[in-house]
Amino acid sequence: MSTAVVSKRLAEGLMNLLAERRAEVKCALESWRFVAVEAGAAREREAAATGEHARMSDKSTGDTFGDDLQARARRQFDAPRPRPRLLRADRRQMLLQPTHLDDLIPEDHRARLVWAFVESLDLGAFLDSVESVEGRAGRPAIDPAVLITMWLYATSVGVGSAREIARLIREHDAYRWIAGGLEISHRTLSGSRGLAASLTTAPEVPVTSAPGEHVPRGR
Repeated sequence: MSTAVVSKRLAEGLMNLLAERRAEVKCALESWRFVAVEAGAAREREAAATGEHARMSDKSTGDTFGDDLQARARRQFDAPRPRPRLLRADRRQMLLQPTHLDDLIPEDHRARLVWAFVESLDLGAFLDSVESVEGRAGRPAIDPAVLITMWLYATSVGVGSAREIARLIREHDAYRWIAGGLEISHRTLSGSRGLAASLTTAPEVPVTSAPGEHVPRGR
């Protein structure tokens, strides 16, 4: 067999082999293309389903949010109104207010008039009767001028009880001013009632209250 014949047969064999392989490759490509198309379609269907679910979820969330707002509004209108929050007066709290005793009453107060009258009197006889003297043991006595002023002022405003005067010394500015910081018990006041009664002259003070003055009576 000549070389030309062998070469021709080899060429034909190669062509046949290539034709067979081309058919196999074409079939494989067609299969791969089908698989790719199906995979793409599946992805599109999955994406579409996911998007629809998201839209439905958003719609459901929006509806729920709207329902919550409506329910909250209904609760606000239907619920009873809360109690008001107020700043209330607390009159039990302690106050630290330094005050000069002489500033407790005005300059034209009735108590000042009575005190000025008592100071103008000669109280030597009352002072001579005081048993507590300097250089001897014993508790100092309360100035008779204070006790006389206290009784004259109390009488001028209609107060005649020693216990009531003792209470007013703790609570009323005029009596505190007359006492001048002294603690005067109702017993001391009761024992000194005769001091004012023994005066031959008494100040002419009206029994009615002066402008802006409170006339304390019994409780």
